[in-house]
Amino acid sequence: MSKTSLQCQILKLGGPFTQASVPYPAPAPDEICIRTRAVALNSLDWKSRAFGIMVQSWPTVLGVHVASVIDSVGESIKDFQHGDEIFSLYGMGIRAGAFQEIITVPSNLVAKKPASLSFEEAASLP
Repeated sequence: MSKTSLQCQILKLGGPFTQASVPYPAPAPDEICIRTRAVALNSLDWKSRAFGIMVQSWPTVLGVHVASVIDSVGESIKDFQHGDEIFSLYGMGIRAGAFQEIITVPSNLVAKKPASLSFEEAASLP
């Protein structure tokens, strides 16, 4: 049986959220695979759901700002490792958003979470 991850998807414009099981992602050489701990809900998220702003196709996954723990790293990643606590800007362009269990993120969009911040506080920073 293949390993899977969960996403919180919106099936259509203005539609309700639904949970979907998707293939477990693997990071490319310059990516980091993260396990979501907190996602900030901001105006872009509700505008995407209500008006389709920045939505390329339906179903879609919302969430732009995330705080997480690193699950795995691509082979060219040297500054991060499994277990690091991070925060990131995510869900822009063709990528699904941060409202999912496991995400692959380009390493240039990731920063280490300050120890003095909770995951919820860090998710609100990017």
